Amino acid sequence: GVCFEGKSNNPGANGAQKIAVESGDFLFVNDPGDLILQANVGALCYWTDDQTVCLTATGKSIAGRVIALNPTGYTGVVVRVGVIPGS
Repeated sequence: GVCFEGKSNNPGANGAQKIAVESGDFLFVNDPGDLILQANVGALCYWTDDQTVCLTATGKSIAGRVIALNPTGYTGVVVRVGVIPGS
């Protein structure tokens, strides 16, 4: 899911803080070094960082499924986050 709040758990124990997350379709930055293209709509994409997604899985966590590209170019990707891949 996606979190819209920030919390610090320093120096707390694991699990001492809780955050709310949302699932749904969200716009993220398209990694210019590993661009997601129109042909990739429907494919899984992966996290480059907390605001950027890419196409290549190597060493990365699944962000979600590519739903659409920003209509003004390849600078943004709409990703369905928090849904089990394949659903």
